[in-house]
Amino acid sequence: MAVEFRIMMLGPVIGGETFDLVVIEWEEERDELPDVELNSGWLTDPRFLTKRMTGLSSLHSATLSMDLCYPH
Repeated sequence: MAVEFRIMMLGPVIGGETFDLVVIEWEEERDELPDVELNSGWLTDPRFLTKRMTGLSSLHSATLSMDLCYPH
């Protein structure tokens, strides 16, 4: 199955520059559903993205969506 990911960040500061909105989309092939650790970390750690994205120092808010795409 393919999993489509989308991160939408409002008010991110990247490399010292502030943006209104940044959207990152990508697709991955997976044999299993996305890792529960990713989901729980996203929900419980307010610095989840800033710890993982080089140059991102802060942001107002962010959303993560995952869509499962099964072959027909």
